[in-house]
Amino acid sequence: MAKQLLKLLITLILINSWIPQDVNAQTCKVTDYIYLNDPQDYNTNGFVHKLKIGTGGVLAEVANGNGTTPWFPAGGGLGSPHGLGQDLNGNLYIGANQISGPIAKIKCDGTLVDLNFINDAGYNIISKDGYLYVNSNNNNRISRYALCDGSLQGYVTLNGVPDNSTNNAQIDWGLSIDKNGTMYATLGFLESDANGLKAIYRFKPTDADFINHTNYNPLVSANAVPPGVAQANLPIPSAWLWGITSDNVGNMYVIAEDPWFNYTSTDFVGKTWILKYDINGNLVASVSQRQDQTPIGGFKEGEELFIMKR
Repeated sequence: MAKQLLKLLITLILINSWIPQDVNAQTCKVTDYIYLNDPQDYNTNGFVHKLKIGTGGVLAEVANGNGTTPWFPAGGGLGSPHGLGQDLNGNLYIGANQISGPIAKIKCDGTLVDLNFINDAGYNIISKDGYLYVNSNNNNRISRYALCDGSLQGYVTLNGVPDNSTNNAQIDWGLSIDKNGTMYATLGFLESDANGLKAIYRFKPTDADFINHTNYNPLVSANAVPPGVAQANLPIPSAWLWGITSDNVGNMYVIAEDPWFNYTSTDFVGKTWILKYDINGNLVASVSQRQDQTPIGGFKEGEELFIMKR
């Protein structure tokens, strides 16, 4: 789809890289890093940045084991990188693209371990307690894989998400998990327009749920606009739903894009919103920014967000 603005997908994750002292531990220093997936042309030229968080929040680009930047270079096999997970040995797990995958395993120094570690793909990849979770493309699944060997450990499904995308249906995009194992997901992206169902999911699956393929209903949903927007009288005619995260008390934060094509009769400028929901799915706050302005809060035309939790 032709777009007025070039969209740069940046999947952002902060890693407090504590490395256990065992024979498999790598030589990465104990510090905080940010990894940035940069898909470039969404085809073959993507790469990944690694940034060190220094004193006062100053960011410094980190070279790979060969002494070059970016940390994972273009042409290395991640044509349009999407999603990022980690294990306690400092290995990273990044999707080569969001459509067909695969998901690669990479050491913290940028060395590629296995480009085809997991045969899956999704818009987001997250990890917790030795498992990798993927909102698998072209279906309604959140799949779980064992990080030790990449084997599939089952999946759960999201009610309202089509089990295939051949009918140009809505796509689930956002995916996150908190320290207690509660998962959060969003539905509401379609390239051709911004109409259709918009939904937010919140659930805490068990091992049995992944084995039995439990199907979860949305916590809240609405048509065309994000849940709660109509009641709050926010000026959003229709929107895409992107990333989702949560804070320590269960509030949820969702990125919604009111795209440029809603304004083709005016100034061709859309808005990016961050919407805050409470634990029950009630919309309690919002902030927005025009997509032709210099980012104030760092979310101009953003699609993903992350909250640092200490």
